[in-house]
Formats: sequence, structure tokens, C-alpha cells
Amino acid sequence: MPTPHPGRTCGGMVRVNLQSPDESTRAQRRAALAERRVAAVQRRRGYIERLNDWLDAEQRLADAENRRGWGIVVAATRRFMSIEGFDLAGLVALELFLTVVPLTIIGYALFAPHKAGTAVGDLYVRQLHLAGDDANLVRRTFGSVFELQAAYSDPWGLLGWAIWGIPMALTVAKVFAKAWTMPEPGFWTQVWRGTAWFLLYMAATVCSDVIEMSSRHLLPHGPVAYFGGMLVGLLPLVILWAASHPLLVPGARWNTSTMILIGLIGAVLTGPVMRIAEVPAFPLFMSWWEGFGPLGVAMTLLTWSMVQGVGWVVAACLGAVVVERRRRFRPDGNLLPPA
Repeated sequence: MPTPHPGRTCGGMVRVNLQSPDESTRAQRRAALAERRVAAVQRRRGYIERLNDWLDAEQRLADAENRRGWGIVVAATRRFMSIEGFDLAGLVALELFLTVVPLTIIGYALFAPHKAGTAVGDLYVRQLHLAGDDANLVRRTFGSVFELQAAYSDPWGLLGWAIWGIPMALTVAKVFAKAWTMPEPGFWTQVWRGTAWFLLYMAATVCSDVIEMSSRHLLPHGPVAYFGGMLVGLLPLVILWAASHPLLVPGARWNTSTMILIGLIGAVLTGPVMRIAEVPAFPLFMSWWEGFGPLGVAMTLLTWSMVQGVGWVVAACLGAVVVERRRRFRPDGNLLPPA
């Protein structure tokens, strides 16, 4: 028989628990199992809540975009990633390496007749402040001005390189269309718009360099001349980026305030920011290819072209985001209601 266990008294009577020790153990096990089940359910709920939080990250990012200040950075970064910005930057880098670098070298040789005995590499040595073995390697890589003048005395040779500007312009047009989330125009529309943009790009680049070098001779030597010339040379780049918006974005209007804003953003990012960054970056990239000789110089230029390509895509995305936010926010900083 089960052993009686004394219980509590109730109304003068003693309650006796007739539960056997085995039944008591099973009850404890059932209670422990129930507790484990409750803990497992709570853990699953915690996993689900964390999963929901992770899935809701898109909403948090969208909320962050709507804030002032850092919201611009969040929005530009999301725009850059959503349009596969690194892939587009790679295409821009390839076009820069195959088109702009050769045209820059040939143009320097053709328009500098008084430097016929000098090396074309001096252009990069001076601009990048190279010295020592790096400077000598760059000079040996590009040869002399006289050699290039002899090779490209015929204008048809230069025209052959300039034709490569058309695919470059098509690539830049694609970047702007994606950055502004606009459909890409037809092929021939891209060709004439892109050709006009490329001619403007080459003219702005040449004018910026000429203005910068001329202003440095008028300013005191040292950092004042370096940074002062860089700032003065911004004007052609501002015009380039300001005109890039209506030229390359389908349906864009020639709005003066919008163009100036986009021009300043693009000019600062692709002008002073890149110029200041290239001084420490170029020797670092060359150290990665140490021992490769002229091939190392070429790979360094290609690597830096990739950095420039990223800068161009970022400038397009940032300009689009800033203009869109100006249209969405009231002057008091609050969002406009949806249309």
C-alpha cells in the first residue's frame, strides 16, 4: 500500500497525501518538462523577434534616409549599392584607362612643343609629387614628347583615340540614368548626348588644368599656390557636372539652382578630393606592383582609374539624392506629404 504522508490541517482534520514516491517523481518530471517546453517556446519567440528585426532593417534604413544630416549619406550609399555601383565604376575605370589616359598623354605631347626633349612622365611626376625610383620609373615608362609628336603628327591617329570617347560617354550616360532612377534613352539619343558630353568633358579638363597651372604662377609658392590653383581650377569642372545632369538624364530640365548644386558636388568630389587623395594613394599602389616595371605603372594607373570610377558613380548618386531630398523636404525640415 502507498505510504500515507501527512498534509496540512484543515478544520481540525489532517489531510493525508496518499501519493506514492514514484508518482511524485513523475509529477516533478512532468513539471520540469513543462518548464523546458515553456523555455523552448520563449527561445523560439526570441529567434522570431530577432528575425523580424533583421527583416525590418530595410524599414529602418528607409527611416534613416528621411532624417536630416546623415540621411543623405545613407540614401546615397543605398542608391550606389542598388544600382550595382561597383560594376558601373569598373566600366568607367576601363573607359578612363583606355581613353582619357592616352588622350591626356598625347595632348600633353602635341600641345607642349617647347618640351620636345622632356619625358611625358613628367606630367604625372609633377601632378602626383613623385620622387626617387617611382619618378624615374614613370619617366621611363612614357618615353619623350618628341617620340609621341612623331607618332601622332597625323590628326587621324588622334581621332582614332577620340572615337573611344563614344563608348565612355555611353557608360557615363548609363551611370546617370541609373543614379537618377530614370529609364535609359534610345541608342542614338545616347550617342549624340554622350558625344556632346565627352567633348565638354575634354574641354573642361583641359581648361581646368590650364587655369590651375596659370593661377599657381600668380600665387605665392607653397601650399597657398597648390590649393589656391586647385580651387580656381574648379570652375570648368562645376560647369561640366552642372551640364551633365540635363545632358545625360532623360527629361531633366535646365534648372539653374539644381545644376549649380549638382555641379558643385561633382566638381568637389572628382576635383580636390581626388587630387588630394591621389598624392598618397599613387605611391601606395605602385608599391603593390614593385618589380613589375612599366607593367606596374600601367596597373597602378588602372587601379587609380577604378578609384576615380567609384568617385564618379558616387558623385552621380549623391547629386541625385541631394536634389530629390530638396524636393521632398519643406524649408522647416519636415517631409512633404506624398503626392
